Amino acid sequence: MAIDMRLRPPIPSFVRSTIFEKAEAGTYRPTRMGFSRPPSAEQRSMPLLINEMDDAGIEYGVIMGRYSAGPLGCIPNEELASCLEQHPGRFLAWAGLDLSWPMDDCLREIDRCLRIPGFKGVSIDPALSRDPPIR
Repeated sequence: MAIDMRLRPPIPSFVRSTIFEKAEAGTYRPTRMGFSRPPSAEQRSMPLLINEMDDAGIEYGVIMGRYSAGPLGCIPNEELASCLEQHPGRFLAWAGLDLSWPMDDCLREIDRCLRIPGFKGVSIDPALSRDPPIR
């Protein structure tokens, strides 16, 4: 079984991010020297992505939630939940947390997400988080 541990499917927040943005020469950012973008990224197509996963033998794609300061921004857990619901059995999700949230809110969000089928873990980017509140 193969698992893509950091898949970025064409859900709205990823499509609006620099990951799917075309540069002046028609290439995508960030540059992947020597690698062209797959048709699913070019066309922002979930059916093409699933076909590419099948062709590559990838059973699951793991989508990481994110609540970061700009420019990376937010990949909300609600979008991940919607993707899991629309494509059961193809994706797993890790709930994103914002470390500037009060700890009780972080724990509530973990509990909430882990009750949603397909959420299996938690994703935090401490180096990309907003400043935590001073206590």
